[in-house]
Amino acid sequence: MFIFCLTGDRLEIDAELLAGANLNGLQLHRALLNNEDMSETSFVACNLRGACMNGSNLSNAKLMRASLMTASFVNSKM
Repeated sequence: MFIFCLTGDRLEIDAELLAGANLNGLQLHRALLNNEDMSETSFVACNLRGACMNGSNLSNAKLMRASLMTASFVNSKM
């Protein structure tokens, strides 16, 4: 599957679903992740600066050492 970013980047990840995926250490600057099910997803040490995660389910997501400056989580479940 692919994750698209407002920077123009497109990252291919080795997962069919974001829920439960291991995204540790990825550069997801300004990633478009609105209204996604990312429950149980691991974002350890990810660059999520400016990521759009509005309306997403981040229940039990692992965000240790993730960069979250200016990331948006409006109406997200965390």
